[in-house]
Amino acid sequence: REIQAISSAKEQCERYLEHMKSPLDITLENYVTRDGRKHIDNVDDECERELKKV
Repeated sequence: REIQAISSAKEQCERYLEHMKSPLDITLENYVTRDGRKHIDNVDDECERELKKV
């Protein structure tokens, strides 16, 4: 029974990790897009600081 509970918890953790992947991919894509801007278009705002935390 204990092994079954551990297996279930492991599967749940794996599902949570898989669900976290999409938002991380989106965040990284946004960061790369913003980082590729030319000098005049570069910004230093709250959004930029949050993206750099990743």
